[in-house]
Amino acid sequence: YIPYLKFIEGGTIQIDTIYGKQDYTIDPYTDCGTQVVLKGEGFSKINSKIKGNQYIHLLVDIPRNVSEEYINKLKELETIER
Repeated sequence: YIPYLKFIEGGTIQIDTIYGKQDYTIDPYTDCGTQVVLKGEGFSKINSKIKGNQYIHLLVDIPRNVSEEYINKLKELETIER
């Protein structure tokens, strides 16, 4: 799960692949649920040394136990967007 600010401003995140961690750059204004293809990071094809692709869905991390101040700031931002 990725902090929602990363979906807005973009940036680099670390993704766990089956072969270890890999850096991935998210473009600004990426939609939650976007599917990413990591070429050559999947399982090896049967009877071959060629690796397949790994598919990942980018999901937003919704914060838990937020303060009232935090909620008020989000509401303030929401009024600016309108």
